Amino acid sequence: TNKQTQKNSIHVMKTSLNLRPAIAVGITTMGSLGAIVYSHYSQVRDKAEMRAGVERDKERLRIKRRLKKEQKQENTATTSDPGT
Repeated sequence: TNKQTQKNSIHVMKTSLNLRPAIAVGITTMGSLGAIVYSHYSQVRDKAEMRAGVERDKERLRIKRRLKKEQKQENTATTSDPGT
C-alpha cells in the first residue's frame, strides 16, 4: 500500500506539473482576449461620442446662422421703417 500511495503521489505530481503551463497559457489567452474586447468597444464608444460631437456642432451652427439671419432681417426692417 505504501508503494501504491507513492505511485499515486508521483502520478498526481506529474499531472500537476503538466497542467501548470496549460493554465498559464489559458490565463494569458483570457487576459489578451479581454484586452482586445475592451479596446474594440472602447473605440466604438469613442467613435460614437465624436460623431455626437459633430452633430451637436452642426446643430449649434445651424441655430447660430438662423439667429444671425433673423437679427439681420430685424435690423433691415427697423432701418427701412420710416415710422420710427
